[in-house]
Amino acid sequence: MTKRAPVQSGASVVIAMLVVAVLVAAGFGYAVGASVLQNAVEQGLVATVGPVSFVLSPINLLLYGLVTVSIGMAVILGVVLVLAKYDTAVPE
Repeated sequence: MTKRAPVQSGASVVIAMLVVAVLVAAGFGYAVGASVLQNAVEQGLVATVGPVSFVLSPINLLLYGLVTVSIGMAVILGVVLVLAKYDTAVPE
């Protein structure tokens, strides 16, 4: 008898990829805030993105990366889910 490899659903793989992308964006935001923007942090510079203003700091840039990538990924995932409803492929 042959053993089969465990099967993972495509949804769990996509969700894992989204979580990794969000965490990487948050990490890059923190790294940029901690190293490149050190002078801005010391001077208390304020960034404005649309109606939102915030002081440039590692934690704020971590949150900014986390939120913006989360929103972007949610929009992309939403479009994919809507388009998946109209899939016309016939399974064989």
